Amino acid sequence: MRFFIAIAFVPLVFITSIADAAPCQEPKLETVASDHPECRFYRGTRHFREKEYSAALQEWLAVVDTKDIPKEFEHLRLSAQNNLGYLYYMGWGVKRSSETDRKSV
Repeated sequence: MRFFIAIAFVPLVFITSIADAAPCQEPKLETVASDHPECRFYRGTRHFREKEYSAALQEWLAVVDTKDIPKEFEHLRLSAQNNLGYLYYMGWGVKRSSETDRKSV
């Protein structure tokens, strides 16, 4: 009996954590959570366009570091990696160091 009670509470905890996620504030993405890879990628893009490079770096790093990204959003991870490479190459939003420069070559 205890086994069935424990299983019954697991979906409730999962549903509650999903419901707690704030909606994305980016245009046309209000239906996804703010921590969703798609929202984070486009938020990073907005920060980049506004020349807020360190904020863009943080958003794109979060996309790259996302575990088990859905297959339909894998292109966003690849684009985020490319964008991070560009930020490091240009030295925007990152602390320049010769060690980091050597890793990117």
